[in-house]
Amino acid sequence: MIIVSSNLKAKEDTLSSVLPDIRVTADRILSEKSLKYNAYNLITTDEIKQKNPWQMNEVLNNVPGIFINDYGGLGGLKTISMRGSTSNQSLIMIDGIKINSSQSGISDLSLVPISFIDEIEVARGGFSAVFGGNAIGGIVNLRASDYEKNKFNLAINVGSFGEYFISGFSEFGSDKINQKISAEFKTSEGDYPFISNESHKKNNRASSDFIMYSASSFTRMNVSNWQLSNWVILQKSGRNIPGQFIENAIKDDNLPILKEDRAIFLLKANNQINKNSTLSLSVNSKIDNYLYLDKEYYGEGFPEFKAEFVNKDFVLNLKFNSDIGMFDYNISAETGYSLLTGNQLEFATNEKVERYLLAVSGKAESDIKVSSIGEIDYSLGLRFDNFSDVGKSLSSFLGILFKPEVPGFQAKFQISSNFRPPSFNEMYYLNYGNSDLRPEKSISLNLGLMNNTFDKINFQLDGFYMITNDRIVSVPKSQISWSAENISKVITKGFEISANIYLFKKYLYFNLAYTYQDARNSAEDDNNYGKLIVYMPQEIISGSFVFQYENFTLGTTLRYSGYYFSLPDNSYESIIDGYSLLDSYLNYSWILGKVDINFRFDCRNIFNEQYEIIKNYPMPGRSFRIGMAIIY
Repeated sequence: MIIVSSNLKAKEDTLSSVLPDIRVTADRILSEKSLKYNAYNLITTDEIKQKNPWQMNEVLNNVPGIFINDYGGLGGLKTISMRGSTSNQSLIMIDGIKINSSQSGISDLSLVPISFIDEIEVARGGFSAVFGGNAIGGIVNLRASDYEKNKFNLAINVGSFGEYFISGFSEFGSDKINQKISAEFKTSEGDYPFISNESHKKNNRASSDFIMYSASSFTRMNVSNWQLSNWVILQKSGRNIPGQFIENAIKDDNLPILKEDRAIFLLKANNQINKNSTLSLSVNSKIDNYLYLDKEYYGEGFPEFKAEFVNKDFVLNLKFNSDIGMFDYNISAETGYSLLTGNQLEFATNEKVERYLLAVSGKAESDIKVSSIGEIDYSLGLRFDNFSDVGKSLSSFLGILFKPEVPGFQAKFQISSNFRPPSFNEMYYLNYGNSDLRPEKSISLNLGLMNNTFDKINFQLDGFYMITNDRIVSVPKSQISWSAENISKVITKGFEISANIYLFKKYLYFNLAYTYQDARNSAEDDNNYGKLIVYMPQEIISGSFVFQYENFTLGTTLRYSGYYFSLPDNSYESIIDGYSLLDSYLNYSWILGKVDINFRFDCRNIFNEQYEIIKNYPMPGRSFRIGMAIIY
């Protein structure tokens, strides 16, 4: 890692002189007030810097309730699961605007630019009444911080397996108008050794090459009573798809290739009508181009297989907020249009499918102060969605937050009804889609306690229970083909516990999180009744340790996942063993006048654990990252 940065702040702003802020928050400003009634974590700028992440999943790995589905290496697909939900039941947003694909329903974390992100909000639980579809398991909101000063930053990172990551950003302007421009380049040869689970022989995960370019711009402008925020993100990526590792299989040099181009345009406009009322407008426009090539799909001597898709999404949202008397009211209207064209859609679609959305929602929030007892905040929300192809859905939200006279203590309760419309792939993909799919619907319950009484210690405990009806899963139709189908019921329950501790004048920082989740097929008429849902470990443990003394910073992170299953029947052959990973880094900062020079060394998977997260997709063993940072 080589970083060249320019700013005017003193030594305390350098990477090495700040420990990450406590992430369980009671008093920080939320982007949406409804988040405070559920399990909520804010990952701060300092914590992101401390992790020195190359991809978004490296930041989210230690958050309670989160499991990352990773296909291996820098170029492997990476998606998020929250509280036993699927990846398309988790909503990814930028400043409150959704970026999940309408084609797949997911957002690939390996392609989300990391250099422009200043803070990340993570909230687990159902939020469809607030944000619409896909928010069954929870939300991840990527935020930009307020402008403070002019900055320039350039970073070059080098790692094992031919991995390089170059990023940079420039932030400049004034209080009235400011802009942040960033760019990233990532590449990997994806050539790493691993030990086969079957033969215990050494093999090589070759030819999983990956390359990505991205550029982004964030502009914030104050004009009269209006504040305008604009995001523009451009991406271009390509990767080889080595597929599953099969023992003794003949190696194929002509691996499939996936190329993706993406353009995202986001605009938010907020108007302060008067001291009690605001009007907000947001526009989201996305274009995704996919090209998948496989020269050996039909066998030697046959034409190559080509799948081409163009996915376009447009969403317009208008929101009015007013504080009248005891209540804070919020009313919004939303309309959207999604279009998918491609040569691998069901024949009846004529290579084109589209979806229209019209939604309205309302929310009211207030508080009650009880003398000598404390304060009770409460919120009630409703949202009605009407989709042109999958029908109507009504979502609801009730949240209660009790803040007693004891400083730093909170108790929270939330119950919500939620939904997710089927993605275009689930409904219309050739030889897989099912146009008769019903939207997923769920009831979600969360009970939580938080204690931030002491300056150096905080603690959070959350229990959750969720019933999902018509959950969409992949069901085998034959030995070579699958189909999307609805399961009548899935019940998920569990709890999360986390603690953060600062010691010795905050020179030493500990974080520990434990998640227990049990997601089971509860459809009594299904052959897999009572079985665990695939790729959902019941136990997840994460922790971190950061020690700083003078110019040295030493950090260590731990991640543990219990075993889980890759097939719905939970057969012995489908068991994926649990794993434990330990990473560590050492950073040294040398101050030379106005220049801060940092030297950093990272070792990932220190004990060279051999493991899989997805069946037959081996993960890298021990790897290294080294670098230098220069900040001026």
